[in-house]
Amino acid sequence: GIDLASVTDVVLTHMHMDHIGGLLVDGVKDQLRPDLRIHVAAAEVKFWESPDFSRVSMPPGFPDALRATAKRFAKEYRSYFRLFDDEYEVAP
Repeated sequence: GIDLASVTDVVLTHMHMDHIGGLLVDGVKDQLRPDLRIHVAAAEVKFWESPDFSRVSMPPGFPDALRATAKRFAKEYRSYFRLFDDEYEVAP
């Protein structure tokens, strides 16, 4: 029920597909404001450039799905990113 054109900021705790997938649904990006800000930690973006899942146990195919979704998201939305290090206040 939220008008996507009214959204000014999105805050991501991490870039798993259950957090970013809604922004990848067909037609969503076209409804968003051109000045939308997506706040995400610089370390999170860096991790997804070359994720290492060697120390975790996941079902087959899951790491590939996570990688592909994060890569697509970063490619489509990078210009909206507002990266931060350490502590960061999105809104007072």
